[in-house]
This record gives sequence, C-alpha cells and structure tokens, in this order.
Amino acid sequence: MTCYTDPELFFDPAREGEAVEACAGCPLAVSCVARSEDEEYGVWGGSTPIERAARRFSRATPNTSGRDQAFALVVELCAERGITTVAGVAAASRIRWDVVAKRMNVDATELDRQIAALRAEGMTLAAIALRLGCTKDFVFRAVRRPSGGGVAA
Repeated sequence: MTCYTDPELFFDPAREGEAVEACAGCPLAVSCVARSEDEEYGVWGGSTPIERAARRFSRATPNTSGRDQAFALVVELCAERGITTVAGVAAASRIRWDVVAKRMNVDATELDRQIAALRAEGMTLAAIALRLGCTKDFVFRAVRRPSGGGVAA
C-alpha cells in the first residue's frame, strides 16, 4: 500500500497537527512509525519529530553521548517550533520537567520561585504541574523543599 496524501504535509512543522490527523486510522501507520525511529524530520505514522527524539533520549543509556545528542535534538526541534522554555520543552517532549531543567542548566531555585509565585496567585498544585509540564507530585515535593519558597501546600 502507498500513502496518497501530499508528502509536503508531513514535513511542514506548522502543519504537524494536520499531518498527525492524516495518519489517524491509516492502515500504514504502524509500519510507518516502526520505519521512522531514526528520522529526525517529518511526521511518520502519526509520530512527530519531537516525540521520536524524546523516545531516543529515553532509550539511550544515561551519561552517554547518544543521550546527550538525543536531548540536543529535542531542544533543537522544539526551538524550530518556537518552544524555548523548560516548561515548553518538557510539555512538548513529555520528558520530566526536572530532567529538562537540569539538562538546560536551569537552577532548581528558579523552579521553586515559579512554583511559589503561582501558589501565591492561588493556583492548585495540579494547575501548576500542568502549567510547568511536570507532575503534581513533583510540584508537591518542590513546595515541601526548604528552598521551595516557604509556601505551604
């Protein structure tokens, strides 16, 4: 079988959502994804370049150049789409916020300040987690840390 959708659709970052939708229900999607794991660009079988790069990062052995290269690609692909904050990269890649922050050399106290400011605005832990692209449990632990701005949960 062959995909009859315009190939340009799958390589336009501005149209990624449309390309993912075009793949939904396609009988070739599973084989397309399987063949695309090393592809840096384009939507393949409904998987975006950021998703594939994040999977490579997750599968790579810790403390290796392969893991570093995979993360660098995640950041590069996010930047091409205008995503440059730790929260944005974490949300787009589904890589934990603390891992992204550490790799992007963002101090944990910056996260603590952001959480404290959002708590002061009355946001719930769940809403903060959603905003920052991390888990509610991670926010809870950050609030409980002595450096967490002294804001009680």
